[in-house]
Amino acid sequence: MNANYVALNADIHKNKKIKEITNFEHAKNFHIASITMDEFGMASTSYPIVFLRNEDKSVSAATILGLEPEQNLFIDDAGKWTVSYIPSIVRRYPFSLVRTSPDSEEMALCVNNDKSLINDKFGIDLFKSDGSPSAQVLKVQQFLAHIHNMQYRSKEFFQLLDNIGLFSEKALEFQQDGEAKSIGGFMVIDYEKLRNLSDEDFIKLRKVDSGLECIHIHLGSLNQMQNLVRLNTIKKAK
Repeated sequence: MNANYVALNADIHKNKKIKEITNFEHAKNFHIASITMDEFGMASTSYPIVFLRNEDKSVSAATILGLEPEQNLFIDDAGKWTVSYIPSIVRRYPFSLVRTSPDSEEMALCVNNDKSLINDKFGIDLFKSDGSPSAQVLKVQQFLAHIHNMQYRSKEFFQLLDNIGLFSEKALEFQQDGEAKSIGGFMVIDYEKLRNLSDEDFIKLRKVDSGLECIHIHLGSLNQMQNLVRLNTIKKAK
């Protein structure tokens, strides 16, 4: 768990408030943001969607937000997100669901305990006077539960893609100021491997709800690299 995050506790936080998040400064150094299957459609309208190999060999999906490390091209100088769809992992801040221990399936609702957020006077109540969660905290719990469930479902689908052998490591190439550049460390679905799938493997994909749609959305989203180049050009011209 991040050192700044603590589990919400009625005994500790009963009379505490949390300041409303009015900007996305916390994500200004995110050059990627993980997403789940249900986000592919909306995310593809602005971002390239790629896949990452995690340390445990599992696969996750992510949007590319910048062409350089710690560069987020979708946040302006005022901390506002500049396109309509914001990845859920960004929107969940300052809350998170965290396993109570590495071997446990039990999840705890945690909050960033930064003093600039948690206080006694200003913001939204975390708990009611009787010690039960506030309406806002209940909404957060529902939102995070949805993210958690979709992460599990997405992980299973991405594992299927991996087992079938559809991923290829690829450096995404683009032109910047007339110069050929690329960024690597990602995986994409190999179109030729997809075309040459056996009937048996194709049926496996077809049985996954929205699975085939996600594949084609991912492939189409790679054209958004030029959108990032455009935003980067604008940023450098300021």
